[in-house]
Amino acid sequence: MRPDRTLRHIIPIILAATILVACSREAAYITPAPSVSPASTTAPAVSSPPPTMTVGPGLSPTAPPDVPTVAAPTVLPTAIPAAPPTLAAAPPSPANPQDATEVRTRVVTEAARQANVPADQVEVLAVEPREWADTSLGCPEPGNSYAQVVTPGFLVLVRVQGVIAEFHADGERVVRCD
Repeated sequence: MRPDRTLRHIIPIILAATILVACSREAAYITPAPSVSPASTTAPAVSSPPPTMTVGPGLSPTAPPDVPTVAAPTVLPTAIPAAPPTLAAAPPSPANPQDATEVRTRVVTEAARQANVPADQVEVLAVEPREWADTSLGCPEPGNSYAQVVTPGFLVLVRVQGVIAEFHADGERVVRCD
């Protein structure tokens, strides 16, 4: 065998053995920290220092003087904070009778305005809660774009001067939809 081939095979083995020996010696100098109960959720009292894991000659009688001292931090268990409450404005429920009364009044006013008649000449035939697929309230106008969110509201049928008209409404708008 040629000497350069032998060295090429032996050098990686020597390096690996050296690393293993160095790691096993360093591991022998680790002084374990006092155990902390996992059920404990409070930090220790101020008068006692937190437990630490220490490596080094000053605290381990078997450590040689050339090994540097390193203090490893210890993670103490803490209580998990509760998630902050989220404040999301919920849309009004279309089944709420108070909302239905308000919508009814707004639709009568709008129907009377469009027909140019007094509000007492508008007859309400039906008020039904609905959920519209988008903010067009089921009456999209060409050329407009609408948010694609479920929008609670009402379908209201009225009769004005013998003509039945369909209105769709939510908490803010009234739209004629024939």
